[in-house]
Amino acid sequence: MLYALSNDNQKIKATHKGEAVCPFCKTIVRPKCGDINIHHWAHETLKECDTWSEGETDWHRGWKSFFPKNEVEVAIKKGEITHRADYCTTTHKFVVEFQYSSLAVHERFEREVFYRNMVWVVKVNKDADYCYISNKDNKSTIFWSHQIKWITKYSEFLVDLLEAGVSLNLMLPSPKPKVFLDFDSFGFWDEGGRFTRRDDLLFEIGYINQRTGRNFVYGNFLEKTEFVDTLLKRGMI
Repeated sequence: MLYALSNDNQKIKATHKGEAVCPFCKTIVRPKCGDINIHHWAHETLKECDTWSEGETDWHRGWKSFFPKNEVEVAIKKGEITHRADYCTTTHKFVVEFQYSSLAVHERFEREVFYRNMVWVVKVNKDADYCYISNKDNKSTIFWSHQIKWITKYSEFLVDLLEAGVSLNLMLPSPKPKVFLDFDSFGFWDEGGRFTRRDDLLFEIGYINQRTGRNFVYGNFLEKTEFVDTLLKRGMI
């Protein structure tokens, strides 16, 4: 966690020899203040109190550091269930989930149903094979030879639910939560044959066209600064 609660119930960042408790389970957390990773707090038991926590990385903490502390690691309670949103705006209760590791399709479904008003920022862990900017419609296209399971498997899961008689219109939020890919330290080839690493960009997925086992992902690039500024100014994106 980036923040914990001090003795006077204030959200604080980790410092050497700092003392605090987890804002959610109220158990003691310890500061982790090394020379490499971003300073953070960790539970004494090494067991997270939120079952949806995936084990936080510097990538998560880097994103959270862009936002006010009162909107980071926010408890969302619905009925008897409480989960910790990575980021939640105070104005519109709009949630952003930063996803680093793989996520089972049923878990993604559960989170979208629970948070409803949300978007995903997903860490890319492989280089894209090909990327170009189409002159025809000004849309960006990324080609991956491996399967984009984040989209394809989820679509198959929703189809299975529909066939089983589940009323998705009553369960899923509308509009459907957007998905933004964060290439971070990974990159892609452009149409000029140059390999590019752009850690300043996000790619908003529009749709995927599967052709003979290949995946063409259509969407738009967005500067991270614009993404953050929009959330801070509008409270949603």
